[in-house]
Amino acid sequence: MARRRQHVDEENQVWPGFVDVLTAILLVTVFLLGVFLASELVLTRSLTDTQEDLERTSREALLLQKQVGSLRSIKQQLEAENEKASRDIGALRSGIAELNLVLEDTNKKREMLTIEVDNLTQDREILRAQRAKDLAAQEKLSGDLAELTQLREAEKKERDKIKRDRNALALELDELRAQRAKDLAAQEKLSGELAELTQLREAEKKERDKIKRDRNALALELDELRALRDLDKKAKQSLEQQLVSLKEDIAKVNEQLVGAQNRITLGQGEREELAKELARLSLENQKLRQGQDIFDAQIAQKDAEIQDRSNEVSLLNASIATLENRLAQISLQLREAKQRDEENQVTIANLGKDLNQALAQRVNELGQYRSDFFGRVRQAVKSVPGIEIKGDRFVFGSELLFPSASAELNENGQRELASLSEVIRATVDSLPDDVDWVLRIDGHTDIRPIRSPIFGDNRELSMARAMSVLKALARAGIPSERLIATGFGSTRPATGGNSDEDLARNRRIEIKLTTP
Repeated sequence: MARRRQHVDEENQVWPGFVDVLTAILLVTVFLLGVFLASELVLTRSLTDTQEDLERTSREALLLQKQVGSLRSIKQQLEAENEKASRDIGALRSGIAELNLVLEDTNKKREMLTIEVDNLTQDREILRAQRAKDLAAQEKLSGDLAELTQLREAEKKERDKIKRDRNALALELDELRAQRAKDLAAQEKLSGELAELTQLREAEKKERDKIKRDRNALALELDELRALRDLDKKAKQSLEQQLVSLKEDIAKVNEQLVGAQNRITLGQGEREELAKELARLSLENQKLRQGQDIFDAQIAQKDAEIQDRSNEVSLLNASIATLENRLAQISLQLREAKQRDEENQVTIANLGKDLNQALAQRVNELGQYRSDFFGRVRQAVKSVPGIEIKGDRFVFGSELLFPSASAELNENGQRELASLSEVIRATVDSLPDDVDWVLRIDGHTDIRPIRSPIFGDNRELSMARAMSVLKALARAGIPSERLIATGFGSTRPATGGNSDEDLARNRRIEIKLTTP
């Protein structure tokens, strides 16, 4: 009984082990079956792929056979063309020299095209990078547009203010010019009057000299007439004496005639002599009477001429007195005009001197502030490569601030402008309020044409870069109404060369402290 129980216990202990073995065998079988199925599936797919490859290879073989056939036909054509080319070699050799020249030109063009291709490749890379920034730039441009609108309004107000100031200065200048023109006109008028008076004085002097000469001539003639009258008086007295003697002679003749008549008894010869003597004496008496009448007429004529000359001398004396009075009045007016002209000249000279002194003072003040400004900026940027001080402006290389063909400030440019704006702001804050100043920002490019969908030409690019610098300085705290942006494109190169170094120097941003 005990053995049977022991045997049963042994059977009970064997059965679980058997079950475990069967289970393990079953699992191994299932695993192997799975592996077999997986390998079968893989083999099936491989076989399918192999069949597809075989079919594709067959198709390619057929295609290659067709291509071989076409190549054979092409070979035949090429052989025919080769024969034809052999015939054309002689003709082609004659054009080898020309082709060599063309080849040289082609090589040069190829080099230029290679450079152009490199540039285009760079531009393509730039455009690819730019495209990635365009979407962000568009959003930023929207904000910048609003900011630009505000800046334009502020700039418009500032321009209106500047325009009003300029108009006021222009009006004041026009008034000064009008006053100066009036003074010049008055001076010219006075000069004309002076010349006219000078001519009149010369004419009067000539007339006075003429009158003086005439007076002297009249005096001489009057003296001559007086001498003649004295002579006439003497001649008249002589004639009167002769007349008295003639009368006495006549009386004597009459007495002789009476005596002759008494001596009527005388001879015929004496009578004829007495008659002749009587006729002669009568003729002489008649001639003396005629001479006395002529002499009286000449004396009357001379007296009339002397009276006329005296009247002319009186008229000339009156004319001379009138001319002397007129000359005195003109001299007085001339002295007054000269005095007014001297006063006006002194006033104009004083105004011009004051204006020049004020302008010179303002220019000197602005020059001092400009020197201080550039001294501080030079100290701040002396260690920064790409920034130069040239005369009254400092120059940024475009590569320092912007990527190629772009108006977007790079990180380095933003950093440099931020540090520079602190120096500028500290400097301009020390300027007096009555000093009118602006920072002018000029954009420049090289002569190479731009290829960009954003900018039409180099001038637009230079203007956009100048505006980017303006907005950066405005954001840094510099008053926007004190900022002016201009773009010159390639119209004002810094150097005239075409090397890469010269082109790089022409691509720049210039900032200048000046007056509006």
